[in-house]
Parts: sequence; C-alpha cells; structure tokens
Amino acid sequence: RVHGEQEENEQKKADESNKKLKKTKKRKKKKSQEDDVDSESDVEKAVDAKTLEKEEKKRLKEEEKQRKKTEKEEEKRRKELEKEEAKLKKQKDVDEDDDKEVDVDKDNKKKRDKKSKKHKDDD
Repeated sequence: RVHGEQEENEQKKADESNKKLKKTKKRKKKKSQEDDVDSESDVEKAVDAKTLEKEEKKRLKEEEKQRKKTEKEEEKRRKELEKEEAKLKKQKDVDEDDDKEVDVDKDNKKKRDKKSKKHKDDD
C-alpha cells in the first residue's frame, strides 16, 4: 500500500511537472510570436521610415528643380525687360535728337527768313 501511494505521488509530481513544462512552452511560444510581431512591426516601421525619407528627398529635389526653373524664367523675363527698356531709351534718344534737329531746322529757317526779309527791305 505504501508502495502504491509512493507511485501515485510520483505520478502526480510527473503530471504537475509536465503541466508546468507545457505551460512554460506555451508561454515561450506566445512570447516568441509577440517578439516576431514586434520585430515585424519594427521592420515595417523601418521600411516606412525609409520610404518617407525617400519621398522627402524626392519632394525636396522636385522643389529645388521647380525653384531653379522659376529663377530661370524670372531671369529671362528680367533680361527681356532690360532689352525693352534699352530699346525704349534708344528710341527716346533718337526722338530727342530728331526734335533737336527740328529745332535747329526751325532756327535756320527763321534766320533765312530774317535774311530774306532784310534783303527785301534793302531792296
């Protein structure tokens, strides 16, 4: 009888030990899965960060390209305006020269008229 109880006790201990082992394995497996999920989400976060970084670089590059294009267009417009202003100034100078010539012509005509009038008076 004592021998039977001893066997029973050993069996109970073995059963409890097996239960604990199964629980431990289950817990470890669950923890491992959680770690996998964590590492997957870490990988996803890293990939997302990399993607965001690439998109940011691409956006900055595009902005720089657009800025340069705008600067080129503004420079082109500025040069055209300068050419137009130079052309207008040249035209104005030419017009002023023409006005001076007209004034000189008028002065000469007046002088001729005076001379001819004087001659007529002399006659």
